[in-house]
This record gives sequence, C-alpha cells and structure tokens, in this order.
Amino acid sequence: MKVLGVHGFTDEELRAELEKRKVVKSIHPCRLDPIDWNPLIKMVEECEAKSAADRFEDEDNHHYFYEAMMTAIYGPDYFAWRRKQSW
Repeated sequence: MKVLGVHGFTDEELRAELEKRKVVKSIHPCRLDPIDWNPLIKMVEECEAKSAADRFEDEDNHHYFYEAMMTAIYGPDYFAWRRKQSW
C-alpha cells in the first residue's frame, strides 16, 4: 500500500526527489573553455570611465566585478547553483 504525502506523491517518490536534489546540489559547475572575458572587460572599462567622469567610485563595483567574473568563468548558472548551497 502506498502512502500519499505532499500533493499526492508517495513517500518513496518524495524521498527519491530529496536524494536527487542532494546530488544535483553537490555538483560544482565546471569552468567554461574558452572563457569569454569580453563582458567583464567591458564592465570594468565602463565603471572606470564613469568613476573618472563622476570623480567618485561606486562601492558596489567590486560586487558587480565579482559576479561578472564568476559568470565568465563558470557560466550563467553559477549563481543559481551557489544559492542552493548551505555553506
């Protein structure tokens, strides 16, 4: 006899889904090859030009640089993977 849990799924189906998510969660994204640095370079150049024109450096630039760098290295899904981690 199957016991129905959340939204009509059996306990077995729910456990299997949880195990599958643990595996997916643990797979670190692979580095892209080749890495396209052009979007990061463009962002840095634009931020530096704006900082020079405004005579002010936005403190958030370092955060944007990090995001662009990690996206260039690991691809657009890196931060979706990162948010699933518990560390």
